[in-house]
Amino acid sequence: MTAGPRTRRDPRLRTLFIHIRYTAKGAFARSENVFCAENSLFRLRGRLEKSPLPCYIRPMRILKAPTRAEFTVKNSRFVSEAVPVDSPEAARNFWHAQKERYDNGGHIVYAFITGPQGNIMGCSDDGEPSGTAGRPMLAVLKGSGLTNVIITAARWFGGTKLGTGGLVRAYADCAKLALENAQVCEHVPMTKLGVALPYTFFEQAKRLLAEKGFSVLSEDFAEEVTLRGEMKSADEPALKEALRELTGAKCRFL
Repeated sequence: MTAGPRTRRDPRLRTLFIHIRYTAKGAFARSENVFCAENSLFRLRGRLEKSPLPCYIRPMRILKAPTRAEFTVKNSRFVSEAVPVDSPEAARNFWHAQKERYDNGGHIVYAFITGPQGNIMGCSDDGEPSGTAGRPMLAVLKGSGLTNVIITAARWFGGTKLGTGGLVRAYADCAKLALENAQVCEHVPMTKLGVALPYTFFEQAKRLLAEKGFSVLSEDFAEEVTLRGEMKSADEPALKEALRELTGAKCRFL
């Protein structure tokens, strides 16, 4: 089994090719299993050729301000709110505050997503039948392209049961209505960074940091100058390289 031109050009295919070739010498010792492994590689190669290379990270969005929505289904009143949060801990703290705020018996359904790529998420039915509340709201959130947001929903029972399907639709609508008129903007991941350098480079370094979009939050003057602040994560490597060049590699990053 030899690597073709496409495999040599595409590092993903090359890695898979090496793995299959190694496996073929071990667990896939029998010829029919090697044949199956080769076929799997060719099928994957066809899928990769249909997708653009390289693969790009999708941009995420965040809320610019909290939103609120209210509606009624068969006399049951629903109030939903979408609020920006920056961590799972902040999301759960907001949820606990909502449980104290509302007088509906303490049942507050929630769903949240956080992280630069929306890879941290959670939800709770909080007393509603399992799978009828938190998950439908989380599904709407996942399809919105938003991150760093929590949606909560409070329900006041109106005397008529909505049934499983009715609850799923109602809580999905809670999330949709909360986001319907939300003001959003692109999420730009930020990095906190500190740099220590000799006094002789202080003024030049401050000008360079400003040019690179670095926001200085604190300055400390001891045996050397220490500047701390934050910047766009994507610009961090270029800034570090520029500071090393400016100081002749006499700076330290904290």
